[in-house]
Amino acid sequence: MSTMHRSLAVAAMAGTAALVVILTPTTAAAASGELEYTCDYWFGESTGSGSATASFDSGIDAGLVVAVGEGVSLDPLTGSITLPDGFTDLVRANDLTSIQGTGSTYLGIAEPPDKLGEAPFASTETAVPETGPLTIEVEGQVGEYVPHQPGTHTLVAGPFLGFYTATDGVGPDAGVTCELVEGADTAIDSFEVTAAATPTASTTPVRPALVQTDFADDEGAPTLPLAIAALLAAAAALVGRALTGARRH
Repeated sequence: MSTMHRSLAVAAMAGTAALVVILTPTTAAAASGELEYTCDYWFGESTGSGSATASFDSGIDAGLVVAVGEGVSLDPLTGSITLPDGFTDLVRANDLTSIQGTGSTYLGIAEPPDKLGEAPFASTETAVPETGPLTIEVEGQVGEYVPHQPGTHTLVAGPFLGFYTATDGVGPDAGVTCELVEGADTAIDSFEVTAAATPTASTTPVRPALVQTDFADDEGAPTLPLAIAALLAAAAALVGRALTGARRH
């Protein structure tokens, strides 16, 4: 397949990626079941269409519970893909004994719906059997997903594409673009998200502010005006005694 054909295949798959978020899983699983796909494939100038199957798994632990805003690692993304029989026939007809390649799938989150986008993967050397189906194992790194709403979150699979070459690099471009059969159970993994913790109000007692008044407490010293009056009265008494004594002399 030419570079132009490869680019068109990628563009076509990207156009279907928006559909991932509306695929509704019927069950939650530790890994997806066997998913059915319809595919277009090419090998050099030869093209065709056929069916394929695949299953995917992620790094989400069974029974995982996180809070809103807490990242959930999806790594590693692993999968097993059985390529269309017609594609496998072309591989054998061109005397390839092993293939390797790269590709990607499109992931989404259901409940609530959210699109994650393209998740790349790669396959190492895979021997081509003399007869029967050709199944390849894939693995990739996706990163993490940060949920923004509480509730059950289900990671779902979408369409995939793959580009393959002979292990020794000799041979024409080859690949597949595959879309899910309608009604497929697309669930890969699920996890629970709880509401973020609400900060609690401080229970530290607050001392009331002191208020200054014109009076002391009942058992304290007299207020300043009363003390001055007492001192003036005492002084007047002393002056009166002194005057009296002076008159007597």
